[in-house]
Amino acid sequence: MITSFIPGRIRFRSPIFQDSDIYSAVFPIIKNLREITSFSYNQKTGSLLVQYDPEKIPVEKLKPLMPLAERMKPILLFYSDRDKPAVLKAVGEVRNFLEQQSLLK
Repeated sequence: MITSFIPGRIRFRSPIFQDSDIYSAVFPIIKNLREITSFSYNQKTGSLLVQYDPEKIPVEKLKPLMPLAERMKPILLFYSDRDKPAVLKAVGEVRNFLEQQSLLK
């Protein structure tokens, strides 16, 4: 779930980020986003803070991800290990989208 958002700074907090397999799938994507200026991760709280250049990644460019985010919302709120395949599939969809938008290095 996005718990805080202002252009240039977004915080995600979810039990999925406490799962090391999922974080291991997400980390390379974040690390390779072109306009990320910094990010921090806290496995204990399941929190991920990403800072980026808002002029180079406008919100409008990310809007196509909204249907996926809505579909994943229940899993993000109430994650359990049985949801791991669905989450990893969604991570792959996000990676593919970002590659198509040329947002990855």
